[in-house]
Amino acid sequence: MARRRDSGLRDAGLTAGADCSVIGYGNTRISEAMGLTTIDPGFERLAECVFTIVREAMSHGALGEESFSIAPELLIRDTSTSLRS
Repeated sequence: MARRRDSGLRDAGLTAGADCSVIGYGNTRISEAMGLTTIDPGFERLAECVFTIVREAMSHGALGEESFSIAPELLIRDTSTSLRS
């Protein structure tokens, strides 16, 4: 996908981070290595919450009424432009 992105931008005469922003989702090691601005959905925190709920359900014999919310985080890297006024 990265090659297609770079090729498509180059064909249009654009450079990610200078002329336009390119944003991914998932915050993988690959996106970090590529300098791709990404949305981190908080998978690690989600796993921790699920583990806690399952562990408590197993010890109490039933699921509780717990709920949780995890806010995503925008990680700005090389592929985003600055805001223009």
